[in-house]
Amino acid sequence: MTGLLAGASVLAAAWLGWPGVLIGSLLTVLWMQVSGSRRDAVPALAAILVLSSAMAVRASPGQQAAPLSWAIGTRAIRGEVVSSPSRGASFDTFTLAATEAEWQDQWTAVTGRVCVVGPQSPVVALGYRVWLRGEPVSITDESQDIRGMLNARGCGASVFARVVAIDATGSGWLRAVATYRDRFSMTIRSLSPGDSGALMSGLVTGADEALSRKRKDAFLATGTTHITAVSGSNFSTLVTVLLAAGSVAGVRRNRIWLGLAIVGVWAYAVFVGLEAPALRAAIAASAAIIALRAGRRPDLVTLNVLAAAAMALVVPEIVWALGFQLSLVASVALAASATVEEGDGPGAVVASALWATGIAQIATLPLLLPLRGELPLVSLPANLAIGPLVALAFPLSAAAGLAGSIWTPAGGAVALPAELAANGILASNDWFASIGGTIRVGAVHGLVAMIIAAAALCACLSVTEGGQRLWRQWPDRMARMGAGGQAVFVGLLAGTAVALIAALVVYR
Repeated sequence: MTGLLAGASVLAAAWLGWPGVLIGSLLTVLWMQVSGSRRDAVPALAAILVLSSAMAVRASPGQQAAPLSWAIGTRAIRGEVVSSPSRGASFDTFTLAATEAEWQDQWTAVTGRVCVVGPQSPVVALGYRVWLRGEPVSITDESQDIRGMLNARGCGASVFARVVAIDATGSGWLRAVATYRDRFSMTIRSLSPGDSGALMSGLVTGADEALSRKRKDAFLATGTTHITAVSGSNFSTLVTVLLAAGSVAGVRRNRIWLGLAIVGVWAYAVFVGLEAPALRAAIAASAAIIALRAGRRPDLVTLNVLAAAAMALVVPEIVWALGFQLSLVASVALAASATVEEGDGPGAVVASALWATGIAQIATLPLLLPLRGELPLVSLPANLAIGPLVALAFPLSAAAGLAGSIWTPAGGAVALPAELAANGILASNDWFASIGGTIRVGAVHGLVAMIIAAAALCACLSVTEGGQRLWRQWPDRMARMGAGGQAVFVGLLAGTAVALIAALVVYR
């Protein structure tokens, strides 16, 4: 529990600064009072104070992408491509770190990130230095849903590029990996043309821009866009497949096999671009594999929170990335609510998966509020319906891409069941999108959404098996504390509530 408290305290400090340090310390003392672990309270509290204070010193104060004042009147931009371009049906999308802007026929040095939608020729790649012609639009002049998307990608403006020219090509291993990822994505899409192939590619690589506009709108309307974001669920499936293969081969706990499994996890993380959700999931998955080697059952909740806290200590601003937030909350919810044990039958496995999916969906819904200011009514049933199909389609799509890269007929054979699963996802999503319905809440600050999400996550976890066990033990633990301990408990709880309310008021 100390590790979980330490990780949560660091993340609270990253989001709230010094109030987060206070909240983390209060929660730590609160837990020590309830659990009766007073002997270890002082060193644990000291360690948490040091870590959370270090985080508060380095915390980034805000998450909003700064508007680019130079965007007004600009006609052309030069810069470096800093994200792997996603190839859609008609256009490519990528993020450009601008270095120069043309204004009134003169080039001026500038800074800032711009989200670009441009032609598919010439083909650009990560690390390329390009010149493009178009009129950028500042983030402040976009609609709320577009602002949310730009903010999530760190862009202060967007631009539709009419012309793109390459000033210099990129180099290095990241460029080589991005090229292979694009080629792999095209292989999957060639095995299954249309939206099914685009979805299969998105499940494996995270690039879903090739989906038709109609299908994109359907995913948006049902709150299921996250299925093509590479995160903890992908790595969980990958580790499960690798360990299952080891069990079949009789080498499940073999040191060499588990080492190869860790290499496989990191190879996939590099393959998808080492984005924040993939990096956190890879750290947690590697730690879980090491725990298995040591003969211990890994605590996936603690591992995910500690991995996220370690990343925040190194790169504080990462906590404001929407993908990082969604992946963390969903992974914690899934890890805490999935209760599959060895020997459980298929029915128990499916029931556990549906329960965990529902918990994760409820916990992550508040994080989507800043994007559009509304929540789809069909989000929960839509996610429950496609959850099992997504778990099936991801490994099959990856296997189809690997087989197709070696021999096309073999890839086509493996792609058939993956295509069936993908079509099932699309058909289900289309049906739920036709029902429609949203709850509009208006503009919501990102930090407020995070606090609401944290509260929703705690509420969801309270109904899991571990949460119910804690509730059953609560009266006995309170009785052992005595009147003085209970008074301290109530005071600490009230102080934490006041600190959270103050944060909500400040960032309303």
